[in-house]
Amino acid sequence: FPAAWGFEKPEEMKSFFLRVCRDFPFTSGQAGFQFEYSPYEQVASETHAWKTSMRHRGVDISYPVNDKIAVGFDGIKGVNWLTAVSDKLLKEVGGREVKLPPGVSMILLKNGVVFQAGEIPRPGDRNRKDFLPEYTAVYGLLKPLIEKAITRSKAFELEDDDNFEEKSKEWMRRLMR
Repeated sequence: FPAAWGFEKPEEMKSFFLRVCRDFPFTSGQAGFQFEYSPYEQVASETHAWKTSMRHRGVDISYPVNDKIAVGFDGIKGVNWLTAVSDKLLKEVGGREVKLPPGVSMILLKNGVVFQAGEIPRPGDRNRKDFLPEYTAVYGLLKPLIEKAITRSKAFELEDDDNFEEKSKEWMRRLMR
């Protein structure tokens, strides 16, 4: 969807995401703002996406082939405005009885739940001190599942940087407290 819909049509986006989660079995998933790198300019686009999403921590970077390998069957990639988690995975972090922090709601589904971090998707902005406390709170709840994916995730290819593996892990943990 166009990024503007995150601001203009959040309820329609939420309704679509929930419909997909109700109609299809899932292990995990997320909905919110994201970048997708260009396979034609991979290094330049990954570098741009990394830099921008380190400032705007609510923006994910989609890397479909790597993401599938990283999450496997027992992890999740991360969190966003809407984060779907199967009941099987949720059991590892306290199940449906997990205590929800302020600003976070849980939508119960047949095979899992969707955590909603705030009323609308937000990119956040570190420079303006918009640190996305709701996203950070959901990250805290799901951290053990995220850490599994981090250990299997491929590093970004970043321009002029020898610390790309460390910076990749920093990005994956960008929503830690």
